[in-house]
Amino acid sequence: MKKVLTAGMLLVISNLAMASTEDELTSLSYISYLERYATILPANQDESLEAVINMPLVAGDRVDTAREARMEVVLADGNTLWMDEYTTLSFDAVAFSRDSEAERTVIFLAEGSILVEVSEFALSSKSIRIDSRGATVYLAERGLYRLRALPTGGLSLEVLEGLAEAATSAGGVLIRGQTTAEVGGGEVQRTGLQFTWDDDFAAWVEMRRQVAAGESSQYVDLRYSRQAAQLDNYGSWMYVDSINSWAWQPSVGGEWQPYRAGRWYWTSTGYAWISYEPWGWLPYHYGSWYHDVGFGWVWSWGRHWGPAWVSWMWWPGYVGWCPYGYYNSWYWNSYGGYYPGYRPGHPGGGGGHPVPRGDVMPPARTASGRMAPNASSSRMASGRAVDINGKVRVASVDRRGWTVVSQNYFASPNLSRLARSGDRVMPTTGDQMGVVMSGPLATRSPRDASPRTEIERVFRGVESRATADVSPLMARDSSLSADAVRQLGRQTNLADLSRAPVDGVRSNRQTVTPRLTAGAGSPFAPSSGARSVQPNLYRPTMYSGSGRATSGAMGSSSSSAGSRQLLAPRTSSGTIGSGSSSGGSRQLVTPRSSSGTIGSGSSSGGSRQLVTPRS
Repeated sequence: MKKVLTAGMLLVISNLAMASTEDELTSLSYISYLERYATILPANQDESLEAVINMPLVAGDRVDTAREARMEVVLADGNTLWMDEYTTLSFDAVAFSRDSEAERTVIFLAEGSILVEVSEFALSSKSIRIDSRGATVYLAERGLYRLRALPTGGLSLEVLEGLAEAATSAGGVLIRGQTTAEVGGGEVQRTGLQFTWDDDFAAWVEMRRQVAAGESSQYVDLRYSRQAAQLDNYGSWMYVDSINSWAWQPSVGGEWQPYRAGRWYWTSTGYAWISYEPWGWLPYHYGSWYHDVGFGWVWSWGRHWGPAWVSWMWWPGYVGWCPYGYYNSWYWNSYGGYYPGYRPGHPGGGGGHPVPRGDVMPPARTASGRMAPNASSSRMASGRAVDINGKVRVASVDRRGWTVVSQNYFASPNLSRLARSGDRVMPTTGDQMGVVMSGPLATRSPRDASPRTEIERVFRGVESRATADVSPLMARDSSLSADAVRQLGRQTNLADLSRAPVDGVRSNRQTVTPRLTAGAGSPFAPSSGARSVQPNLYRPTMYSGSGRATSGAMGSSSSSAGSRQLLAPRTSSGTIGSGSSSGGSRQLVTPRSSSGTIGSGSSSGGSRQLVTPRS
C-alpha cells in the first residue's frame, strides 16, 4: 500500500513540475474598488451592466464612470489602473489574462482621465500601451503615469516617475519622470505643461496606494499583499489543525457560508463568482474554504487562480455548488496519502487535535510558541487536487456546505436572494440521480445560448462520459476503503483543474487584436510570438523616502537574473520597435524628483466621504 501511495504522489509531483509557469500566473483583471456609479459593456454582450466591486474584466470590455464616480482596477498583468469620473476606456488586450494569449496590455482611452501604476511586480516584460483616437503612448518602466484624453484625439501625459515613450511619425520620443507632454497627430506637440498631481483625483489615488501591508501579508504570496490588506479589517487569522494550515475567518454570523452573498458571472474561463463582500476577491479565487468543526468556515491561501473554487452538482431543475475544500480536504485527510509536514485529521474531516504521525514533524513554531506563518501545508497550498466527476444519488450527498438554486435563476443578478441552503432544498429520500463535477463551469456565452440550456448540456455531457456512481464519495463515507475512494476520485493538480475545458468550450483561448489608432501603426503593434513570462522578483520600492509600505514580491529575492526587459533610454535615434528614427526625433529628459507622493496627499475641498470598514 505504501508503495502505491508513493507512486501516486510522485505522479502528482511530476504533473505539478510540468505545469506552465506562465499559466500558473494567469488570472483575470477585476474591479477592486468603486465609488458611485459605473457601467460595463462586456465583450460578449450587447447591453451594459452596472459595475460592482469584485467584477472580473476581460479583453473587449468597455468601462464608463459617471459623475463623481471613481474606480480602481487590478490588472491581470500585476499593474493597477484608476479611473476618474466621466471616463470611458476599453481593454483591448490584457497580458496574463486567463481568457486570452495577449503579450501586452493595450488600453483605449476614449475620454476622461486615468492613473496607471506599473508595479514592481508586473508580470509582462512588454510595456503597457495606451491608445487614443490620435495617439499612442508606451509606459516603459515601473512608475506612475497620468493620462487624459484630449478633445483633439490626442493624449495628455504626465510622468511622475518612470519612463514613457510616445509613438510619433519620426519614431519614439522618450518622456522621463517629472515631465509632461501632449501627444497627437504623430508628434509630441507640447511639453513642460503644469502638473495636476494635487487635485482631488490624484489625492484619492494616493490614498488608495498608501495601504500598509498588515498581518494578512504573512499568509499570502507577497505579490498580493496590498490586495490582502483589507482582510485585516474584516476577520482574523488562526492556525487550524484539521487542515494543517493558517487560515482566515471573516467576522460574520454563525449562519454565514461562503459563496452565498454574490452572483455567478459568465466569462470564457468559466462562470466566475462575484462576491458582494468587500474582501471577496482573494478568498473566492485563490485557495479554498474549509469547514472545521471547531472554527466553522475558514479560508486558506493557495497560489492558483480560478473563476471559483467549488464542486458542482446538477439534477433536473436545480444547480448546486459547494466550496471545493469541503471534499478536497476530506479526501486527502482520509485517503490521499501524506506529504512532508502534513498531519492528517480525523477520517470525517473534523478539526480538533488530530493524532500526529510519529514520523512527521509538526509545523515550526516561532519563539512565542505560535505556528510560523510559512509552515502552512494545506491542500490548496500544496497544489494537489481530486477531480470528482460522475453520477450521484442526490439524497446521499453530505448536504453541509451546499448552496442550491433553480436552474432558471442560476445566472440571475439576484442570486443571493434566490439561492437556498442544501439542507433546505436537497431531497433526503428517494432515488433522484444527479451529476457532479469539479473544475470551472464553462459554457457558451449567454449571447449565443441561454444559461439554463447550456448548464444542462454541460452536465449531460459529464454524465455521458463519467458513468461511475460517486455517491459514497459525495456522502464523505468514512467506511470506504482507500482503493474504492481512489477509483472514484482522480488525483490531479490544481493548475490543471482550474482550467479544464468542458465539451471543447474553452479548447483555445481567444486572441485579441488591438485596434490601430492614428498613433499606433504596425511598427508598434504587439508581436505575435509566445507570451513572455516575467519571473517573480523582488524589486526595491518605487519611491524611496515616501514612507510607503511595500507589499513585496513572491518568490526569489534576487533581482538580477531574468529581470524585466524595459525600453532602455536611447541617446540617438529614440525609436520604438523596429522602425528607425529620422533626424528630427528628440529625447525629453528632466531630472526626477526625490518625492514619491502625488502632490501633498491632501484632497481639495470637494473630496467625498469614504466608507470605512469596522475595526
